[in-house]
Parts: sequence; C-alpha cells; structure tokens
Amino acid sequence: MKRSFNIAARFRSPLLLTGGAGALLNAALWILSLTLFPRDLPAAILHYNVGVGIDFIGEGHQILVLPVLGTALVVLDGLLAYVLRKTNYLSAAILMGAAVAAQALLLAAFTAILIMNR
Repeated sequence: MKRSFNIAARFRSPLLLTGGAGALLNAALWILSLTLFPRDLPAAILHYNVGVGIDFIGEGHQILVLPVLGTALVVLDGLLAYVLRKTNYLSAAILMGAAVAAQALLLAAFTAILIMNR
C-alpha cells in the first residue's frame, strides 16, 4: 500500500497554523526589540502600573527578557502540544492557542513600554 505525502494538507493542521502564528509573532517581537528599543539607555522604564505608575526602571538591554520569555513559551507549548496531539487533541489546541495569545500580549506590552520610553 502506497502512502502519499500531501504537503498542503499537512500545513492546514490547526496546530501547525497556530504554532506558526505564535512563531511569527515572536519573530516580530525579536525584530522590534532589537531594532526599535534604545538598548543603550542607562535607565529605561520597563514596567508601568496604572495604580502606582512607573515601578521598574532598569537598563535598556533588559527589554530582551520579553522576546526570550516568548521564545520559551512557544517552544515549551509546541513540545507539549506535540506530545499531547495524539492522546488529547483539545489540550494540544488550547496550548497552542494560549501560546499565540501570550505572544500577542508580549507584543502589546513591548509596544506600551516602547511608547513610554520615547
């Protein structure tokens, strides 16, 4: 019995699509944080709370914590989703959806921090 390999069908998988979306958002976060954020600042606003105001000031290069966390989330969620996909597809789909949502939140946080430092 010959098994055909249909690459188009493989890339229509919801898990691959959400994983790709998470990876694209994370790549955008890396590119933006490496190109737009002034890393040479001795004091940069890195956290703002509506109730308190500015509550964390650090060095500009510390902004790279956001894309590093995003990368770790995408990789860990992707690995867990890969392990769970055969036994519990719903959990795998929720993990990958959560990774995309987390990337979007990290990108929004970066944008807010960038605006505050301009």
